[in-house]
Amino acid sequence: MRKNRSLRCVGENIKTRRLEKGLSQSGLAAALGVTAQAVSKWENGQSMPDPSKLPELAALFETSIDVIFAENAKD
Repeated sequence: MRKNRSLRCVGENIKTRRLEKGLSQSGLAAALGVTAQAVSKWENGQSMPDPSKLPELAALFETSIDVIFAENAKD
């Protein structure tokens, strides 16, 4: 159960940050070199970003990896 909650939290944080940056799922996907379907799965709590993409994701969102994984990411 904890894993599902963590996936959901990460997904919500990614979606919130993406929208704050004015990016579509396709735009974020292009910036990271992944598919829009991958971004959708992250945001829906179905999967996690590849660990190699986390530094790039954090830099794009101008935040830390810790904030992306935080359960209450208000930053």
